[in-house]
Amino acid sequence: MAFLKGRTRELGSALTAVVFVVAGFVAQPSAWAETFGDWRVDCKEGLCQAVQQLFVGEGDKRSRVLAASVIKVKEQLVLQLVLPLGVDLRPGIVTRIDEAAEQHFAFTTCVTDGCVALIPLNDSLLSAMRSGKHMKAGFRPFRSEQTLVVELSLSGFTKASSQVR
Repeated sequence: MAFLKGRTRELGSALTAVVFVVAGFVAQPSAWAETFGDWRVDCKEGLCQAVQQLFVGEGDKRSRVLAASVIKVKEQLVLQLVLPLGVDLRPGIVTRIDEAAEQHFAFTTCVTDGCVALIPLNDSLLSAMRSGKHMKAGFRPFRSEQTLVVELSLSGFTKASSQVR
């Protein structure tokens, strides 16, 4: 994979404000939750998001390497990827669903929980995620030429994303 080569796309400033709301929403206990494959739908106060988190390590050394959530912003589904602090923001993040072409995205901001990329789920990307088996995300730690790649399962994504409101 030629991760992080080429230009990144910038996301609209309208989505930036939602990061602060969503970062708090992910951390809160839900009033209702259901699991679909590898995705969990968490709902509270009429809002529902689909969530999957990836961890490395065990016990006290366990840490989150990626939190993915699908939220709705003004009737548009948005994929929010939260990576650990310490990523190199300049090259952005790149994703790849199964063997499809890579897609490059810019980071939107960093918050207490990590650095955030907001990716609008247009019809093409949403369809690819719903029919795909996995999504790879590549990013670089700061001051590193080495790209780290994590793999997000898309098992259960179709049912989970259809519950987002």
